[in-house]
Amino acid sequence: MRGYNQDEVDQFLDDIIKDYEAFEGKIQALEQELESVKNESTPPPRVEAPKPQPAAGNTNYDILRRLSNLEKHVFGSKLYD
Repeated sequence: MRGYNQDEVDQFLDDIIKDYEAFEGKIQALEQELESVKNESTPPPRVEAPKPQPAAGNTNYDILRRLSNLEKHVFGSKLYD
C-alpha cells in the first residue's frame, strides 16, 4: 500500500487536537486573570500637563544680560577691570 499510514496520521492529528485544547485552556485562564487584574486595579489619576508660560523676554541671552547688569551693580567695576 502506498501513501500515508492512516493510523499514524490519526495519531498525529489527535496530538495536535490535544495541544490546541491545552492552549485554548491556557488562553482562557490568562484572559480571566487579566480581567480580574483589570477589575482590581484603579486607573491612575489623570495629571494635566502644566501650561507653558509665555516667554516674556526670558531667553538665555536676556537672562545672561540681566545677570551681567546685576553683577556690575553689586560688585561695581571691580569684576570688569
